[in-house]
Amino acid sequence: MLLLAPSLFLSGCGGGSSDATAPGVEAGALSDSLPIVFVHGAAGSAAQIQAQSMRYVANGVPPEKIHTFEYDAGVEGIAMAAGGQLLLPLYEFIQDVTAQHDVDQVYLIGHSLGTIVSTEYLSSGFATTPLPVPAPANLVAGFVSIDGAVSPVCPGLVPCIGIFDGQSNVGMGQNNTYIENQAHVEVATSPESFEAQYAFFYGERPAIVDIELQGLEVSVSGRTVTFPQNTGRPDAELAIWPIDSATGHRMADTPTATMVPDADGFWGPVTLRTDTHYEFLLTASDSVPHHFYMPRFVRDTEHVRLLSGPNDSDTRSNTNLGDAHAAVVISRMREWFGDHATAGNDIVEISTRSPSVGDQPVVNAITPEVGNDTIGIHIHDDAATPQQTTLEPLPYFPDQAFQTGVDVYMPAAEPPDGTITMRLIPRGRSEFSQTINFPNWASSGHRVSINFNDFDRME
Repeated sequence: MLLLAPSLFLSGCGGGSSDATAPGVEAGALSDSLPIVFVHGAAGSAAQIQAQSMRYVANGVPPEKIHTFEYDAGVEGIAMAAGGQLLLPLYEFIQDVTAQHDVDQVYLIGHSLGTIVSTEYLSSGFATTPLPVPAPANLVAGFVSIDGAVSPVCPGLVPCIGIFDGQSNVGMGQNNTYIENQAHVEVATSPESFEAQYAFFYGERPAIVDIELQGLEVSVSGRTVTFPQNTGRPDAELAIWPIDSATGHRMADTPTATMVPDADGFWGPVTLRTDTHYEFLLTASDSVPHHFYMPRFVRDTEHVRLLSGPNDSDTRSNTNLGDAHAAVVISRMREWFGDHATAGNDIVEISTRSPSVGDQPVVNAITPEVGNDTIGIHIHDDAATPQQTTLEPLPYFPDQAFQTGVDVYMPAAEPPDGTITMRLIPRGRSEFSQTINFPNWASSGHRVSINFNDFDRME
């Protein structure tokens, strides 16, 4: 058993590189390594491997060798997974990956429900044709099971490792890592988790763990999806606008890039600057414009996920909408800690500058009521207390998996006349703060999502 504490055994690179492989690591050092297949959990997507993918690539794994098996992560998909209906799709997916790279096996990583799907797959013995085909377990050289299925032996007798939060007393096989002061999602995305994964796959500690600046320009691609079904958005168009970091308003008359995602939602790649913030504007026939904002990109990534949905989605139907206030969803692939006994709590400072209404004071949206197990926080003016910030939980959202809601009044206008500022201080450590400014869009005609990084770095 290995017990890790955050900040232990961290190493990083200094400076940038025009290549995705970090300085100090030979380019293509792991070019012959087996491809990696990641299987996310309930309410999940490829976003849970975005940071880890950057770390793998920085250590020499070719980016094209990192794959995600994405599926319906909502109620219907969970039922399908529990009923074993994802076994054949996963088998065919892994077969496609092995054929693409001309190899016989892959490394498999499962998180949460994805460990159940993976374990069922590895333990099964089905064949898809009357002809002899490889047994599912024979296609996997090693299995990383993250905070999910438990078993005293590795499924399918495939070499395995379990990674769990430090409060767990269960395991997967006999080789397990427990990470203190981390919760269910963070144990999949953290640097400590990456160290354990890498050491298991490659037999040594990674040379690079910290995510550092790659260069002045990076390649960015991803998917626009209807969430949680993880299906492509019909009739969607995507425009990427450079914005003023201080105000969040657009700096150009035309976007940096426009594109039409394919039927599965895939878009890109597009070259973006690492010294510039961007607005990702998603428009679709079944929804009001959806604006996405995030910190500056620091490395190439193929795993950006823009999670959206139609106007009649449960999220929008349960959001208090209006012409005079904004509604925002903030997310991070790392739990928000609002009342943790041993780790530092997160702080998200929110303020609004609006010439027409007046400025709103800074408030911290991460209250003890947020708890320690949410990923997405819905923030808007509660209909019960209009134009007041109470920081009380909003209705509906606290009852949804990995979500909550907080009452914050952010005055808005159409068109926007001011700026909303959100400053994240992760685990109370101001040296790693992330600040995002964006226009005060009126919630009646706009959706806004803020995707904070799940990794810490000094800007």
